[in-house]
Amino acid sequence: MRYAGSSTKSIYARHLGGKERCTFTGEVKFETEFDGAIMDEGDFSPHPTCYNGPLTQFEKANAIAKAQEALTGDGFMVVMKPTHVWRRFYMAIPVAWTAKHHLKENTDIILRINKRTWRTRYNYHKNRDCGGLSGGWKGFVNDNNLIEYDVCVFEPSNIGGKPIILDVIIIRVLDSAVIAPVPLTITHPASC
Repeated sequence: MRYAGSSTKSIYARHLGGKERCTFTGEVKFETEFDGAIMDEGDFSPHPTCYNGPLTQFEKANAIAKAQEALTGDGFMVVMKPTHVWRRFYMAIPVAWTAKHHLKENTDIILRINKRTWRTRYNYHKNRDCGGLSGGWKGFVNDNNLIEYDVCVFEPSNIGGKPIILDVIIIRVLDSAVIAPVPLTITHPASC
């Protein structure tokens, strides 16, 4: 953090368990050096992005088309959104699929790719009659480097068994993407 400026900003801070309003003079600016460039705090994306630039509509549609080819009548597919891969790490399971398979209670669901497995927790929301994966889902996302617009196809392998096992096929929105957290924009210092 670095002091830069003379404006007044209000922030809220916790002090001894209660809320206390603090004010200070100045502006807080976060800066990070990256290969000689200066980036502000808003320049970073908290989720992985690709070095290849923005995704095209063709790339997104192509991933969905490939997933639909892999999908059977017993499975479901989900296009990854920010809430799935970085914001909340929660993935809702389609209501039609949960109704068909009578998922009306919290239960463990095993996600499997080849011989590797991840234990996740399905949380059922009775008042909304829907549910999704939360516990363990973040580990699955991180281990498989999922990014926004990747498509996951989930196929049950033991219908009616406990715990439920879902075989997962990941369709990458970019087959050859180089995945890493990178700055979104870079402000280069003016040269003399």
